[in-house]
Amino acid sequence: MSKAEDVPTTYEEAVETLARWHGEGDALGLEAYSFADPERRVVRLLEISDAFVSVGEAWPVTFGESPEFDFKTSVVLVSREDYEALRTGRIALPEGWGRLEDGVRVWPAA
Repeated sequence: MSKAEDVPTTYEEAVETLARWHGEGDALGLEAYSFADPERRVVRLLEISDAFVSVGEAWPVTFGESPEFDFKTSVVLVSREDYEALRTGRIALPEGWGRLEDGVRVWPAA
């Protein structure tokens, strides 16, 4: 991050910013979907890319807050194969994330 104005101040900005940080410059077609946290403290992204290896599950990588990002983050990285397994119910999203249909596409931006 290079500019102070990139520091998100709202939950919605945090979702968009994290998706952009992860998606910009990706040549392998990253797609990102947001899953809302009812408490609006954890930015949850499901990221799908040809660059990710299939592991047969969807487990989150979670980080705490920082001076540059005042929200916790939880990101699930899946291959296209694992995304298909999510769609067909062979694997599940992390507990508390809701249904796959609840995800809102945030990258690439519409």
